[in-house]
Amino acid sequence: MTDLRSPLLSVAVYTYNQEKLATETLDSLLADDALFALPGGVELVVSDDCSTDGTVRAVSSWMERRGGSFFSCRLLTGERNEGPVRNYTRAVRACDGEIVKPLAGDDLFCPQGLRDSVLEMAGSPDVSVAFGRIAPFREGVDSASKGWSAEQRRFFAEDARGQFKTLISCDPLPAPGVLFRRTLFEELRLWDHGFFWMEDWPFWLLATAAGHRIVGLDRTVVRYRIHAGSLSQRMNAPGRERVRRGMSADRRLMYDRIVLPRMMELPPALRHHARLRRFFFAWLERTRYPALVHWARELSLLIDPYRMGLKLKGLLNRNDRPAGIEGGRGREVV
Repeated sequence: MTDLRSPLLSVAVYTYNQEKLATETLDSLLADDALFALPGGVELVVSDDCSTDGTVRAVSSWMERRGGSFFSCRLLTGERNEGPVRNYTRAVRACDGEIVKPLAGDDLFCPQGLRDSVLEMAGSPDVSVAFGRIAPFREGVDSASKGWSAEQRRFFAEDARGQFKTLISCDPLPAPGVLFRRTLFEELRLWDHGFFWMEDWPFWLLATAAGHRIVGLDRTVVRYRIHAGSLSQRMNAPGRERVRRGMSADRRLMYDRIVLPRMMELPPALRHHARLRRFFFAWLERTRYPALVHWARELSLLIDPYRMGLKLKGLLNRNDRPAGIEGGRGREVV
């Protein structure tokens, strides 16, 4: 039961050098009054990872002008850049609402779809983590929200154990669409695992490993921005290489901390597959020649019957478009 002294929904926005876009993200919350009919109103928390542009100034000014619409409104800042996962964690852990909707400071909220999704979760106490649909867009060019792909529908039809097995091999989920209960985030303690770049895929694995089934909701909750000003696009070549290695390190760590300790729960073929994936992510973490690793991984099909089966299934279902190609931030089988 919701405590009316606290909001049902907390919105956690995390920013870094998004001066020109962060206030647009915040404005989207006020696009209509849909969210503000929720019990207790809406809490807004923005966490900034020591931006070097005017992001903090822009968000602070916006809160002074428009923050009165919210149950509470806070801007969290730090003295040094701590990385995406710590910034995300700080934003979420500062929330007081029962349900948390995190979002990067360059995407846009869809208030009506978000309100309906929150109410659906509130009416289903057994649902701790859910995904709404997303609608990718480029500046000046809208794209309609797509329904769930066949791959995603199969995923949502699984129980938590089946979802965990799927997530060992790929992440078909659109990360910007996630909503979860604050108590689940505290229970899983993502921050204890040492991830720097990647908060989403490990969180889905931790949730399903703990028996929490992930649910798909048939509403659009976010418009996901595809733009040249994203962090990866702004980086020079050494910066992109640092991110590539860092992401590979996080994925290797994901197997070390979450998947491999649960190996005995898995069928033999999936155990072998998980060990191979861990090996290739560790190689990608160290090498300067990622293309060589990808070629080696293609050859590994010959010794990975589980992955071979996935490839064959993909060929049989080639009309199913993979999740995340146009902005779902999902991850294909690798």
